Amino acid sequence: MIDNIVKQLSSSLGNELMNKFKLSNQQANQTVQTIGSSVIENLQQELLKGNLAQLTSLFTDKNLSTSQIAENPVVKTLISTAVTALSSKIGLSAAVAQPVAALVVPKVIEMIKGQSKTNNIADIINSLGCTDVISKGIAGGISDSLKKGLGGFFK
Repeated sequence: MIDNIVKQLSSSLGNELMNKFKLSNQQANQTVQTIGSSVIENLQQELLKGNLAQLTSLFTDKNLSTSQIAENPVVKTLISTAVTALSSKIGLSAAVAQPVAALVVPKVIEMIKGQSKTNNIADIINSLGCTDVISKGIAGGISDSLKKGLGGFFK
């Protein structure tokens, strides 16, 4: 799914990134790819943290505007981590990376929402390839809970 989103965003936002932020064509493409990967990685982290309620509201409310999406606490975190990724991987200054991430991250979220055939969070999680992450997180959480509950007997 993310490859399709990156392709679509590269073509739809490429010129805007080049004109508005003075990025080269290569930088614009790398920017969208970097942000797409960053968003997926950090959504997986949010799932592992158990942040399902905020993710559910973000992905299942089809009436959120781009600005409402950008104000979501999870999206703010995604933007922040995308700024770091753009700076470290592409070499963009924070002054350029911040507005670029603020533009692109909500668009990635909108496209994920738009490509979902249902408003079911499980379907969205599955389409992002996050089911393994959840399974590992749940299994790890249960294992940790059992260990703590049994006084560390199975350390």
